[in-house]
Amino acid sequence: MKLLQEIKITIVLVGLCFPALSQVKLISLPIHLEDRAELYINTIESKRCLKFETKQMSVDTTFDEMYRFEIGGQLIEITRLGSTISGEVINFIYEENKNSSEFDYENPIFIKTKIHEDTSLIIYEKLKMLDAIPDMSRIDGWGAGLDGAIYKLEYGTKKMYSLRSYWSPSAQSDSVKFKNEIILFIEFLRKDLQIESHSVLLWRHLESGTYTIDGFGIYPIIRKRKRKKRR
Repeated sequence: MKLLQEIKITIVLVGLCFPALSQVKLISLPIHLEDRAELYINTIESKRCLKFETKQMSVDTTFDEMYRFEIGGQLIEITRLGSTISGEVINFIYEENKNSSEFDYENPIFIKTKIHEDTSLIIYEKLKMLDAIPDMSRIDGWGAGLDGAIYKLEYGTKKMYSLRSYWSPSAQSDSVKFKNEIILFIEFLRKDLQIESHSVLLWRHLESGTYTIDGFGIYPIIRKRKRKKRR
């Protein structure tokens, strides 16, 4: 009888361990980050997700699939849970600290906008077509400029997480593989979906000051003060 109880206890303990083990994801990062996977997850991905109040895709298991695509001050997130696909756009910008003349990269100003379900599905299907494209570091001849990666694509499931990035596809040689696929996707976002129009909501609420998205483009904004009406 005692032996039977011990077997039951062992089965319960093993059963409790499996969910924890299943949450350990396979991490796939660009070559320059491969040997710093733990550092990236703890000090870069986690910290960045806290800034934008988004899911940490390398750890979170509440979704079946999730894409996060970064393009010029915007994060486009598409999430699949079962047959339900939803999305949102996060527009962000950094303000210059008036006291130190440095940009406050720790505290971005951002606004979130929901994407219609039909549009989310279209973006999801387009993103699926990019699954076979590796990070630019694994594509022969793909060069990078001084301003680093312009487009970043994260992908996560319950079992794996990957990060890929691409510097200026239009600047690559015609012989470089996959450049046209990335260009077509960018054009789809900008021309067909007019994704940049979502940023208008953010810009309208910015006060007078100096702003940047990536540290290279600087945007001064001067708001006219409203005159008080005389009685």
